Amino acid sequence: MTAFFFYFKIKVVIEMNKQIIDPILTGKNLKKYVEQSGYSVKEIQNYLCLECPQPIYRWFKGKTLPSIHHLYSLSLLLDKSMNDLIDTKDQMIEWGYFVYNIKERNLILEKQEIF
Repeated sequence: MTAFFFYFKIKVVIEMNKQIIDPILTGKNLKKYVEQSGYSVKEIQNYLCLECPQPIYRWFKGKTLPSIHHLYSLSLLLDKSMNDLIDTKDQMIEWGYFVYNIKERNLILEKQEIF
């Protein structure tokens, strides 16, 4: 009787019901509310006690996010809640994979990787 070895890989993907902050959408929100308020970037810079305006432009482009302290200060200045300023998206996480060997009608776990 010939023995057959059969390997297969199962990739497990779990969709999390977790929201993460989207820096690009948040930056667009910040820019929109700052423009609607009539404040200039220089005035925002002075209000937040920043040495230069570059962090504000990085927030607008979505390259970085404001600290929680700056976000809170902006929410007070712009008369918006912090939730109005930030924007979120769903997160999909790849959880890991398993390699099984079917040998003589038995399923044997050979390797697993969880990340």
